Amino acid sequence: MAWRLNHSVIRGEIDNRTRDGVSGKLWLVGREFPILLTLKGNAWRDIAGCLLTFENPTPKGDDCTALSPVQMGSVGDMTASRKVRLLDIPINEALDRIGRGEAVAEHMGNSIYLEWYSRANGRVVIESANYTITISPHQWRMTEEEDAAQRTQKQEATTLWVEHIGEELDEEFEDNDDDDAWDMDEFEWEKQLKESDAMTDRYSELLEKYMEDPNREAIIAHEMGWSWLEDAFEEVEDEDNEDDILPWVDESDFSFIDDDGQLNPNPLTEGTDWIRTENDRTSHPLTERATRLASAMWKCCKEQGLLGETSDTDLHDMVFAAQTLSAKLAGALNSLAYHDTPDCGFVVACLKRALQYFDNAIRASALVGEKALLEADRIAAFRKELFEIRQEILKLMTHYRQLQ
Repeated sequence: MAWRLNHSVIRGEIDNRTRDGVSGKLWLVGREFPILLTLKGNAWRDIAGCLLTFENPTPKGDDCTALSPVQMGSVGDMTASRKVRLLDIPINEALDRIGRGEAVAEHMGNSIYLEWYSRANGRVVIESANYTITISPHQWRMTEEEDAAQRTQKQEATTLWVEHIGEELDEEFEDNDDDDAWDMDEFEWEKQLKESDAMTDRYSELLEKYMEDPNREAIIAHEMGWSWLEDAFEEVEDEDNEDDILPWVDESDFSFIDDDGQLNPNPLTEGTDWIRTENDRTSHPLTERATRLASAMWKCCKEQGLLGETSDTDLHDMVFAAQTLSAKLAGALNSLAYHDTPDCGFVVACLKRALQYFDNAIRASALVGEKALLEADRIAAFRKELFEIRQEILKLMTHYRQLQ
């Protein structure tokens, strides 16, 4: 079964001007922010290499609140020239004539057909012959060989999707409590985290917009398409939960909750997976090391008056990358203190992403050194610590890969 958005679309754009990737935006009835598309693959030859924009002259309010605001996945059939039969008279009149056994006048016309396979919502389709469309000039053109290869790939993708649906239906009838069935490796986690980044960006936009609204949580849940969260808010309101405990929190997710309901770190892994910081917080040793480095960078630049509104871009990038590196390490490692069996694929994927910010920090620090914005020995010390942190990240990645 597919999501069909024909009526609820207000306007949209599909951009395939870069080979092997389709991006886009969809404005839907009842959704203030556009749905974002980031898909792998190409459209058919008529719009491959083009920017397609379209507008629905008569949008209607279908319920699309559960549609994810970020659609990531693969391209299905995408064309602006699908041949369809179009009625020459209104649909109600045509149905009456058909009921009386009379002929109905019709002609052949073009229909827009946009299909993709989303990891969040499955198969999604937009199909209409009534949209107003505009197609840009081709930035590149698909060859006949590429067109033939793509048709084969699309057929294989459709077959795989049908098989996937069949497997999901089979699983619904199985009583399978094996947690291992849900394990993801580092590469699957990387895909999930990329989608999470896009979702986070959207959430930040909404939070900024509705920060002062007393009902911001419910509004944001609606705009993000989190129908399950909207229901949860309603349950909390209905039950007037005096303990202020969210009903979807499952304490079985954590291994070290005491009799008072307090979450405590595993005492057997202290010093390895966690330490107590100076402000009595729990942190992974490498997270704390990166945090201290970022703090030292910021303090050094601040004391020399280098972080004002007119601060050097490379200097700012160096400090920001170091701060982000420590935050990414916290997201990857700090939860290890509370679990007996960590999700190794998740840890490795997060550590790989943290390395991107190491690269940014090293690149920016080299430029800061060339400009002599800080003392040479201070920059050298910062870079030395960054490289040592990188070595520790690589060691942890090797360790958790071996545990998968």
